[in-house]
Amino acid sequence: MLEQEEEHLHFFNQAVNKYAVRPTLLMPIWQFGGYLIGAVSAVISPKTAMLVTEKVEEVIEEHYSEQIELLQRSAPKHELLPVLKQFRNDEI
Repeated sequence: MLEQEEEHLHFFNQAVNKYAVRPTLLMPIWQFGGYLIGAVSAVISPKTAMLVTEKVEEVIEEHYSEQIELLQRSAPKHELLPVLKQFRNDEI
């Protein structure tokens, strides 16, 4: 799972540069919040950590599905479409 997450992160970091997208200023807050949620859930119990991970993955899967649907309607041949589909499948 870590390898997949690192692959996704690497891809999107490159895509931000390639598509000249300004990254959110809230990224440090997201990073800290994600770490904190993971750390606290792991301290509570392994079962809690897995439950939190599962719920986060569900939200990510939904987000990918929404982005895929949008691209299929607006730009069905966009080069990101197959990548997003693969990443969504990785999350599932």
